[in-house]
Amino acid sequence: MDTLISIGEMSSSMGISIRAIRYYEEIGLLVPSKTSENNYRFYSDLEKGKLGIILILKKMGLSLREIKTVFNGIEPDSFIHLLDEHIERLQKDKAEILLKQEVLETVLSHFKGDPLEALREVSMKKTDEINDLLRTKSLVKVIGVGCHINVLEGLKCADKNLEIIHIGYEEEPLSNSRFSKSIQLQGSSYEIGIQEEIHRVRKAIEDAELLFILTHVDNGIASTIAQEAQKLGIHTVGIINDSPMGNGVNHRVQELINHVDLLFDFSESTSNSHEDIIVDSVVYLSSLILKTHIHIRDIQTLIKKKGRAYLSFGRASGLNKIAAVMEQIFSNSFLHKKVIEDTSCALLNITASDDLTIPDVDQVLNIVRNKIGYKTNLIFGTVIDNEVNDDIIVTLILTGFDKKEESSSDENVETLITRKHVIV
Repeated sequence: MDTLISIGEMSSSMGISIRAIRYYEEIGLLVPSKTSENNYRFYSDLEKGKLGIILILKKMGLSLREIKTVFNGIEPDSFIHLLDEHIERLQKDKAEILLKQEVLETVLSHFKGDPLEALREVSMKKTDEINDLLRTKSLVKVIGVGCHINVLEGLKCADKNLEIIHIGYEEEPLSNSRFSKSIQLQGSSYEIGIQEEIHRVRKAIEDAELLFILTHVDNGIASTIAQEAQKLGIHTVGIINDSPMGNGVNHRVQELINHVDLLFDFSESTSNSHEDIIVDSVVYLSSLILKTHIHIRDIQTLIKKKGRAYLSFGRASGLNKIAAVMEQIFSNSFLHKKVIEDTSCALLNITASDDLTIPDVDQVLNIVRNKIGYKTNLIFGTVIDNEVNDDIIVTLILTGFDKKEESSSDENVETLITRKHVIV
C-alpha cells in the first residue's frame, strides 16, 4: 500500500503552492486519494506522479484546458494534432530567437569602438532580417476579458494590424479561429485561474508597447493583467464595457485605475452604439502609432497616468460638416456638464484629407475651448489621411479628473495649443 502524504508535504516535494494544488482539484485535474473528516487531503504516489506530469506539460506551454483533455482520454489523433500545434509554435519562436542571435552576432563582428556605427552598418546589411523581426511583432494589442465578442470582432474588422487576445471563462466557447490568441480560464475562481495562466498572458503581451484591456469589472482578472503589463513597462488603457452591480465593484474599478494609464468607463452608457465608440477609441489611439509617423513615446506622454477618461467621437461630411461633427461630439451622454467642468486635460484629434483648412481647424478648436474652458490643458493634433475623402473625424478625450488642481496657467495652456502636432 502506498504511503500517503499530506497536501503540505506534496507542496514541498513538488515545489508548488498549496493554493495551486487545491485549484487543480477544483477544476478536476487532481483528486486526493483520501480526504479526512476534518477536510485534510492526502495523496499517493500515483497522484504525485500525475502532478509531475501536469507541471511538465505546463512548462512545455500547454494550457490547463489542454492538459485536462490529455487526462480525460484524448483521442490519439487529437493528441498528435495538439502536440503538432505546439511544436509549430516552438519552431517559430526558435527561428525568431536564432534570427535575433544572428543580428546581434553580426553587430559584434562589426564593432570597432563605436556602437552606433556598428548598429548602422548592420541595419543596412541585415535590412531584410530586421524587417522580418519587426513584421512578427504588433506594437498594439487588445485583450478582451470575458464575453466581448462583438467588440473584438469589430476591432478585428476595423484594423487588421491589431493583435487581439480573448480570455474566456470555462463555460464559454473558445474563439481560437477568430482571434490571434485565446486563453480559457478553468474553475470557479477566476482570480486563481488567471494566476495559473499568467505566464501565457505575459508571453502574449511582452513585446507590446501599448495594451488595451477590455473588461467588465466583476473579478480581478483585468487588474492582474494590468499589473503584469505595468511590470513589463507596457502603457495600458483599460476599457470597462459594462459593470455588474454588486459589492466590491467600486473597489475593483479603483484597483484597475491604479494599474492602467487611462481608463474609459462605458458601464453607465445608455446608448446602443457604445460598442461602436469603443471600437473607434481603440482604432483611433492605435492608428496614431500604426498608420502615422507619430512615435509611441508621444502617445505614452498623452496617456501616462491620466486616470479615468471619457471619449467622444464624431464623423461628418458636406458643407456644414464642422457644425455636424461637433454636435455629435457634445451630444454624447458621457460628456455631461460635470465631466466637462471637472476635466483638467483634453486630448483632441482631427483626421481629414489634405484639403483641411486652417479656418476648419480653428472652428473646431474654438468650439472645444468654449465648452471646456481656457484653464484645461488641451493637447491637440491632426492626422492627414486622404482615404477619408470629404469626411472630417474628430475625437475628444477628457481626462485628468483627479488632477484639476495641477492644471497649468492660461499662458501654459496657450503654449500647448499653438504647438499643433501635425502628422502627415
